[in-house]
Amino acid sequence: MTDSNDHHDRRQFGRRQSFLHGWIKLPGRPAVTCTLRNISIGGALLVFDQPQGLPYGFLLTIEGTGQVFGCEIRHHYGDRVGVQFVDAATIQEGGALDSGGKPPSWLPAQPAPLRQ
Repeated sequence: MTDSNDHHDRRQFGRRQSFLHGWIKLPGRPAVTCTLRNISIGGALLVFDQPQGLPYGFLLTIEGTGQVFGCEIRHHYGDRVGVQFVDAATIQEGGALDSGGKPPSWLPAQPAPLRQ
């Protein structure tokens, strides 16, 4: 049996609990609101009222402060999305990532070979 204190967080930066409100603006859609449940210097956990279809890269605006963060999705489970903060300049209008023709940093450079 494992003790809950044995859980090791794999994040590079510590996270802090939060209840900040934010929104994501996507072309052709109304703003998508979310709650930031935890946040660190490197990313955040976003919680939505219902599961959302989001592009891999988008801009997140924090309500009240007006801060804007470029985000890349790292994991997605139901109504929760874990994001890593990236340079907002790499996010093009419409949520597409501008990576200079290279895959985003979280995708492998070469796809794994197919098993036969």
